[in-house]
Amino acid sequence: MAENSSSNAHKPQSQEGFLRRLAPRSRLFVLVLLIGIGSGVCAFTLKWMVGTLSDNILARVSDHHTWLLLIIPFCALVVTALICFYIFRADLSNGVSQIKNMLHKKDYFLGASRIPYTLAASSITLGLGGSAGGEGPMAYTGAAIASTLGRASRLSPQQMLLLLGCGAGAGIAAIFKSPLGGALFTIEVLQIGFTAYGIILLFVCSITAGLTSYILGGCHPDVIITGLKQFDAHLLPALLLLGLFCGIYSIYYSYLIKWTVRWLSRIPRRWMQVAIAGVILSILIAIFPALYSEGYGVAASLGSDNNSSLIRAGIISIGNTPWAIAIIALLILLVKSMATSLTNNGGGVSGDFAPTIFAGAVAGYLFAFVANTLFGLHLPVNQIALYGMAAVMAGAIRAPLMAIIIVVEMTGAIGHFLPVAIVAGISYFTVRAFTLDSYYSHHQIRSNGYLFKGKL
Repeated sequence: MAENSSSNAHKPQSQEGFLRRLAPRSRLFVLVLLIGIGSGVCAFTLKWMVGTLSDNILARVSDHHTWLLLIIPFCALVVTALICFYIFRADLSNGVSQIKNMLHKKDYFLGASRIPYTLAASSITLGLGGSAGGEGPMAYTGAAIASTLGRASRLSPQQMLLLLGCGAGAGIAAIFKSPLGGALFTIEVLQIGFTAYGIILLFVCSITAGLTSYILGGCHPDVIITGLKQFDAHLLPALLLLGLFCGIYSIYYSYLIKWTVRWLSRIPRRWMQVAIAGVILSILIAIFPALYSEGYGVAASLGSDNNSSLIRAGIISIGNTPWAIAIIALLILLVKSMATSLTNNGGGVSGDFAPTIFAGAVAGYLFAFVANTLFGLHLPVNQIALYGMAAVMAGAIRAPLMAIIIVVEMTGAIGHFLPVAIVAGISYFTVRAFTLDSYYSHHQIRSNGYLFKGKL
């Protein structure tokens, strides 16, 4: 309390007076607009830093220098671990789980001082090849902006809870350029209850964040799907099977994530965890360069029926015959969640959602290839890859509404909302038929980017 009083005492009287003169609902409306704009700017900054780093590195890693991929991802985890352990001396990773834990404890203090460290560490993690996404850091960044503004405005605990939910949703909306998806993240994943006016504020904040990021990013989606045709109802039987396939794969995906966490937790020293995770991650990326960073480029290529980015040769060449490509896709599916877990639990600062979009695109591509090759079907590969994105995200994260909206908004495929919803729903209920746990249940225990030994 003394710290809050001291910080509030140094706020400019004009700013504080302006907010205090407003009616409570008007004050909250102004605050969510500021949170949305701030989250959008931070998301654009993170995307720019990640894109600049990864583009420059991949441009120098030609077909004759793929051995560099044995070093670069390892450096990503080591550098981010140094930031966590010795510079900021705090846990900067796994932002969504941190938010859930803090809300459970009714602790609404999220320091703004960690925002630049989080963005810098995340940009290094992803820009140097960490096989994950930027949504975890951005969810925490949006919530930290909300916490800072809420404390400066002396809001009540109930209002702080509302503002933190809006901020976390704004971070997701901004990083995916998905306004409605960000709002559904707060409702479906964080499971915060809102009044009617709270729902309005949540959507205003998420729309502001998504629009800000969209405008600053050049007014185009992150995953551009080309050649999409109108949905054909004759595809329905194939969609039912696709949803079942993605649901079963989602169970495997989540299991391997948690198994990797438990395995890493048995390593006694934190730097050994970072080193071992970095070595394995680097080997996986060197063999399968498609695992490098977020994978949006690969997802966009598969969504446009182009597999060139998927089969880019690493240190081991499997070949580029049709069945060799299918084997590559299958192997990538088998190791993707391990690569993501090694990134997130081996010292990296990143998120869990984007990898499911990548895995879903690969799963959809593989499903369409096998169906067309073995059974003589003519499934549109790009559309099946698009539907797979939402299906794996819905099944793995256990958040079907968020998955449907994020995939539709971030690809601009509004006309395919119905088939996306069908496949995502089937995948989700397939997972629920086998397990009732949450993606975050028994998931991970962290401190300063390394894992404690103990029961998970």
